[in-house]
Amino acid sequence: MSTTEQSIHSRCSVSAVFKKYLQDVTAYDHFLHLIRKQSPALLGKHHMPITPAMLHIINAIINCTKKGMYKRLFLEAKMIELLLLQLEQLATHDCNVFCSLKPADTEKMYHAKS
Repeated sequence: MSTTEQSIHSRCSVSAVFKKYLQDVTAYDHFLHLIRKQSPALLGKHHMPITPAMLHIINAIINCTKKGMYKRLFLEAKMIELLLLQLEQLATHDCNVFCSLKPADTEKMYHAKS
């Protein structure tokens, strides 16, 4: 990574975006710590699906050809869009509905085990 890219990356960091737009950053301390260490991290308790809208933003970030301050502005805007989509997804996610095995599935597992 070039010095310019490092400079853009440091100014457009996930931590900075969180602090700028979220009131309670402490709720995400563990996530931000892992991101600073460049380790995999989850915003929620488990993986959530990548939606088509998220994939579109990720592809735009990967394929960005802008330079200098335009690249920084573009990446920051895309990070904010991606953060918005992820936070909306977390806010509407109900683990009791999406993460729990249904009684019929549990019965099928017991039946398959026998």
